[in-house]
Amino acid sequence: MSYKRSVFQAGPVKETAPVGVEVLQEEVNYKTSEGKTQTQPAKKTEKTMSIYLSNTCEFEMQEELMGSVFSDLTLDNPEYQKALKYGKYGKTKHSPHISLFKKNVENGRVIVPRGYIKPLLKLCTQYNIQPNIIDQRKTLKEIDFTFNGKLRDYQDEAVQDILSDSQGVLVSPPGAGKTVIALAVIAERKQPTLILVHTKELLNQWERRIKHFLGIESGIIGAGKMNIQPVTVGTVQTVNKHLSSLPEKFGQVVVDECHKTPASTFSHCVQAFDCRYLLGLTATPFRNDGLGELIPVHLGRTLHKTDKEKLKENGSILKPEIIRRKTSFSFDFRDNYQDMMRALIDNEERNSLIIQDLRESLGQGETALVVSNRIDHLKNLRSLLNMEGTELLIGKTPTRKREKIVRDLEEGRVKALFATLSLLSEGFDCDGLSSLFITCPVKFDGNLEQVVGRVVRPKEGKQAKVYDYMDLEQSILQGHAYQRVAVYNKL
Repeated sequence: MSYKRSVFQAGPVKETAPVGVEVLQEEVNYKTSEGKTQTQPAKKTEKTMSIYLSNTCEFEMQEELMGSVFSDLTLDNPEYQKALKYGKYGKTKHSPHISLFKKNVENGRVIVPRGYIKPLLKLCTQYNIQPNIIDQRKTLKEIDFTFNGKLRDYQDEAVQDILSDSQGVLVSPPGAGKTVIALAVIAERKQPTLILVHTKELLNQWERRIKHFLGIESGIIGAGKMNIQPVTVGTVQTVNKHLSSLPEKFGQVVVDECHKTPASTFSHCVQAFDCRYLLGLTATPFRNDGLGELIPVHLGRTLHKTDKEKLKENGSILKPEIIRRKTSFSFDFRDNYQDMMRALIDNEERNSLIIQDLRESLGQGETALVVSNRIDHLKNLRSLLNMEGTELLIGKTPTRKREKIVRDLEEGRVKALFATLSLLSEGFDCDGLSSLFITCPVKFDGNLEQVVGRVVRPKEGKQAKVYDYMDLEQSILQGHAYQRVAVYNKL
């Protein structure tokens, strides 16, 4: 689902104090009747409107721009659309629309997410309204951090673009060093920072990187710990339980894998913080529910998008070889998708093809990552491979076991890692992985690009490979396969 009006455009916007002055002084582009783009100076303003910027954006209602605001911030609800698609109209509890605005009953102001401030200022220019920004976001006493790293040129460019504004999103592919870029930003802004993550793997990864690049021990909120430091990593689940006390302790929040932000838990958490600085990190600003455009509403516009082609040119990421393996699997589909998936993962001929390729890959000295969205499928494939140096990584794997698996993988003791798709789609770093086996019919391009990113990190002598098992004899799975091909063509 998408906005009725395209109000969020990528690119850095420099911010001055007070917020909005520079926007109002810009020339306004408009289309002539002949379709040519011309410019005209912003009109002399006649009305004023107070905008209060804090953990939310609150402003005095102005009749002339409310239609545009409501249009921008009213979205079709994908859950409702799904109910209609499957004939559950009248039985669903979901509303047809998602409204991202509400009225403050005490003062009559309109409340919207803070990321909407720039589109709101543009509307003020359009409707000849002078905004009066009351910036209530807080900064805390500065802390001197030492960044112990050397940024590549493209990383330094990203840092500068991020520092040009107080809130927004970094879009950068796996392997580009989003974590390193964010730590450099933290060092520059000198604010006590909370890094929000949604998995233990990400929490542990950030903990290691903070120690390496900033030379300090990070605070931890989650995994049974509540330890606040100048830079603290917290799981969103645990942070949500302490929103009454945590916001006052931080002048900056960094949201890792921020495409998770539109989920209710994430959005509730982010909107509790009134810190001046807010930064989102993502490799793929998409969501399989179609609500990806909610990201800028909560976090602000895209401040920098890393050019993937430049990364390949300078060797920062590898271009993978895509090996397409056609299977003979077929199924008489009659709205029984789960039955079809059961038949697929139990198909002996299909599994034998996977194992044959896997043995050949390992025989060439490659380190393999085998992914599926079915745990029993992974267990079956691992059993069929029947060799030492394999591990299974799933959601229920204990934290210490996960850490040991990662260490063994990095040190070459693990030759084949079998892991669930959801676990590997985000926050898993190991440059030793060279071959990816996609054994299930993935269709969501965001997850696919993330998972492929696990094998494109460079290492001496490494050639990244992706084995894709394409089930072209079944129409639905054929469609999924073609969607994956489209993603591969963009890699």
